[in-house]
Amino acid sequence: MFCLSHSESRNSLWAAQPGLEGLELEQSDFQLCTSRLQCSAQLSGAPGWIQELASVRALADSRS
Repeated sequence: MFCLSHSESRNSLWAAQPGLEGLELEQSDFQLCTSRLQCSAQLSGAPGWIQELASVRALADSRS
């Protein structure tokens, strides 16, 4: 799993993932890590490992 800090570019995540060079995401698509939540990205047509993280985004949104 990957976690983004405020200072990190979203591109650093995708640069480390082969086959994702063509994807573009907005920063709002990411949730920052907390002690109990893992980062998530949510976009249509994403690889399965990204789609599986979408539920974490929903949990984070419900807690805010």
